[in-house]
Order: sequence, then structure tokens, then C-alpha cells
Amino acid sequence: MTELIDSAQCNRDAFNAYRSILKKAGRLSCRILSDSMHPLISAGETVNIAPVPELGELRRFDIIVFLYGDRLYCHYVWSMWENPVQIQTRSLKECRSDDLPTLPDFLLGKVIDQKIGIRTRIWIILLNWFKGTA
Repeated sequence: MTELIDSAQCNRDAFNAYRSILKKAGRLSCRILSDSMHPLISAGETVNIAPVPELGELRRFDIIVFLYGDRLYCHYVWSMWENPVQIQTRSLKECRSDDLPTLPDFLLGKVIDQKIGIRTRIWIILLNWFKGTA
């Protein structure tokens, strides 16, 4: 049986417990409470998360779950920076606006049962190209 967590309030201790469970079980289910990834992931939908063994395995448009403040977020990777390593994410709802970057220490895992399709990827890239942020 897979552990089920919510993306609502999440303090650092709970986050560390979730990471430990994920590492041991290899998979964790998370109920997404916002519509920031709509229409791909609806509010109330459950997604499965796997650990990310190496940050170098993350690619643009991979969907990740991460801690920011006191809440878990489910957004997609837009870019990654080095020195210091940071992950820039965006939501589908606001695909032309960057979230604040997250650090690898706050990455819970990668969503494994939902992927952003090629048409949506092209649409997002074109929108951002016209904006000058692709």
C-alpha cells in the first residue's frame, strides 16, 4: 500500500518524514489540492511520486513536488541553475511566470503518472518565446 499525503500544510519535520517514506517505499501518493497544474492535474487528484536519485536526471517539463514555505507544491521544471544549484518551476496556470526557485533540499520527488504532452510543451515554449523568456 502506498502512503497518501496532501499538498496542504507541511512543516519541515513532516517533509523529512515524507522523504524518508519515499526513499524506503520508492513511491508515495500525494493529493493535489490546488488547480495550478490544471488541466493536466485537477484539484483533488492524486499523483504518484518517485524519488529523484540525481538532479541531473530532471528535465524541462518534468513535474515535481517540492516544499516551499509551509506547503507542498506540484509544478513543472522550467530550468535548472548551477552555483548554487536551484530548480526554477512554473505552474500550467501561470506558464509565463517563474515561481521562486527551489533548492534540491526541498525537492520531494518527481510525479511519475502524469506528463506534459508535446502539444502543451510547444504551446508553452511559443508563449514564452513571444514573451522573450524561452
